Amino acid sequence: MAVRIEQETHFGVILKEPRFADVFTALAEDLAGRVGDASDPAEQAGVFLGQLARWQKFLSASQEGLGDEEQRGLWGELHFLRTHLLPGMGADAVAGWKGGEKAHQDFQFEAGAAEVKTTLAKRPQVVRITSERQLDSAGWRALFLHVVALEPRDGGGETLPALVASFRVALAGEAAALETFEDGLLAYGYLDAHAGRYAERGYLVRSETTFRVRRGFPRLVEKDLPPESAR
Repeated sequence: MAVRIEQETHFGVILKEPRFADVFTALAEDLAGRVGDASDPAEQAGVFLGQLARWQKFLSASQEGLGDEEQRGLWGELHFLRTHLLPGMGADAVAGWKGGEKAHQDFQFEAGAAEVKTTLAKRPQVVRITSERQLDSAGWRALFLHVVALEPRDGGGETLPALVASFRVALAGEAAALETFEDGLLAYGYLDAHAGRYAERGYLVRSETTFRVRRGFPRLVEKDLPPESAR
């Protein structure tokens, strides 16, 4: 909305519901930082409206933070990124993280893609594939399924906020990658305002297994589905 400051009209946001003050603070800080980095009024307006639209989409989907399964999923993706991609690719690896965008694979690069699944199950480990496109290797040079078996620990292990903080330290000198990372967190539904809710439970990695998805790998893909009329 338009607000008047010292007789000048500006774009602005106003908190109308006090119980959402923590989320509003995060929104205001994000908008102020991004608009402040823009070079001219036209760019500032575009950044403001674009980022506000992203926040509106996020807030319409979640007011209470991430559920347990979402927390584990985000933890697993960030663990994979930090442990397996950053050492070889550097900060450029962050651009391939698509988990918050609900892409068919959590990581997508020109050279290939990877889907990360976390599980609490003991052996035999079971993971849930959510669509016929997740393990469809058509169009990819290589497709991998990475399974992370986790052990939740209340008061132990590495918490989700601690894992996020480690990325902010690692990417401190990479402004573009850090901004992409923060965008990815927001798209996923992670807000620092909710960090206290995630701070008690940590995770230990029991095991990790990487599978190359190709001919012969057990999967159901789009081309194997029966015609609509036959379902």
